[in-house]
Amino acid sequence: MELSQTSAFLLSLAIEGAAAAVLLFATRWSAPWRGALAAIAGTCITHPFVWHGVNAFADRWGYWSAVAVAEILAVVVEAIVWKFVAGLDWPRALVGALVANAASFGFGMAIYVLM
Repeated sequence: MELSQTSAFLLSLAIEGAAAAVLLFATRWSAPWRGALAAIAGTCITHPFVWHGVNAFADRWGYWSAVAVAEILAVVVEAIVWKFVAGLDWPRALVGALVANAASFGFGMAIYVLM
């Protein structure tokens, strides 16, 4: 059984928002709520492109190559959101976006394996 796009989107919002809040609480780089907001806003922007982009390019590039490209682009775009919403410098914004996306990707892979 596969998750629908809506289910995957809502799960991504919850996981990335929580991961961002925990990261910023632990590092004290910014207020945790700002990290959660940055992660949620970034995911709202990138999720549809990642979802459809992987499906569009998987046949041409292979599934895992399409996933890798989509995730890298998502982290870059979301880092921009982190920079301005969470008020972080560029390296920390990139780390925040990477951590949030890694958490979401990891949970997604675990769900895929278990389903």
